[in-house]
Order: sequence, then structure tokens, then C-alpha cells
Amino acid sequence: MCITLPEVAPEWTPPAHTPRNYTDSTATVFADADCEGPYFSLRPHGGHASERLKVRSVVFS
Repeated sequence: MCITLPEVAPEWTPPAHTPRNYTDSTATVFADADCEGPYFSLRPHGGHASERLKVRSVVFS
């Protein structure tokens, strides 16, 4: 199930950045809402990315 981050869903707002994943699942973060556009996977239990990675949605697997 795709989760669009409500605070950054509108394209006129700046996207979220510096994602961290402290869940038990892999988090795949997407540059656009509705889990579309370029994506990056974060490993479970502390996976993270730099502030250069901009995100608007996520899916956990």
C-alpha cells in the first residue's frame, strides 16, 4: 500500500528529505506522490539517505 506523505503531497510544497527507516520492513521512497517517479530503497532497522534525497511517498514491503 502506497502512503503519500500528506504534508508534502502538493507539488507546490517542498518535498521531504533525509529519510530514515526504523521499521522491520524495507521502505521504498518515491520522489512523487502516489509512489511514482524515481525511487530509492531503505533497508530495515536504520536505513537512511542524505538530505539530497527528496521524497513525497513511501511503500513498505
